[in-house]
Amino acid sequence: MLKKSVLLLIALLVFSFSLSGFAFAKDNVATTFHFNESVQQQFLIKSRLNSIFSTYYRPGLVSGYIYDIQVTLRDFTGDGTYEIAVISYSITGEKHLDIFSGYGRNMVRIFSGKGDSIELNNNGFSISNVKYDGRYYNETYTYKWGNGKFLRTGYSKTYIKNDYTRWPIKEKPDRISKDERVRTVSSLLSARMQGDFDNAMNFLSQSYKKDVSSKELRKLIPYGQVTTVDIFESQRGDWVVAVIRDYSGQSRVFKFVPVEESNEYGNIKIEQIVEIPRAN
Repeated sequence: MLKKSVLLLIALLVFSFSLSGFAFAKDNVATTFHFNESVQQQFLIKSRLNSIFSTYYRPGLVSGYIYDIQVTLRDFTGDGTYEIAVISYSITGEKHLDIFSGYGRNMVRIFSGKGDSIELNNNGFSISNVKYDGRYYNETYTYKWGNGKFLRTGYSKTYIKNDYTRWPIKEKPDRISKDERVRTVSSLLSARMQGDFDNAMNFLSQSYKKDVSSKELRKLIPYGQVTTVDIFESQRGDWVVAVIRDYSGQSRVFKFVPVEESNEYGNIKIEQIVEIPRAN
């Protein structure tokens, strides 16, 4: 008990020294730390905390319009050491997430992102943004570490009741990415919704055309409104997700597996199309 009390006292002293040094650099920014005692014993040393802030406030790394910062330590990568997650709060309403790994001069940023809402969990995090497709909705992506980077492993789209949103939207965002995989799926879906199945078949791989005819493609992809087309990252490879609202008003999710195959319609073709059943 005495040992824990001494360690906690030392940690608090180091903590106050670090905060005073940081306040000198950013007088108007409040800072909140989320450390438990075991983390303090391993991690809370003045030199490392100072390196967090010196790295974080390199010129051009963050905006100057920040009024609050939250620092959290988590073992996101599963290697037994703690990464540093820094969430900064902008006066514009945006939240920025930067995750750092390493020590001192070897400290590197391994992720950077921003959104209207950021949530951390034990082995990953989620970033949400308010978007518009005729109605306002929350679009949330979940990230976890894999293959040496943070992979996008989850997606959800939730419409906001009565179109109410807590976050201001400066403009209606573009819903379609410039990624060629997304363009291929978008072109395929556009042709299908127009009933031009011969054109839609041009965006399938040669091997997939042997398994799927134009008539089968009509049954495979329902007629409706395409509300989302985006990239989904996983440890088994990246694929494209599309959300289609069918004639009954139900939103259905489809997985499109892209492969590199070139012709006059582009360098990416679709190798497989699978509807992802909704969880009950």
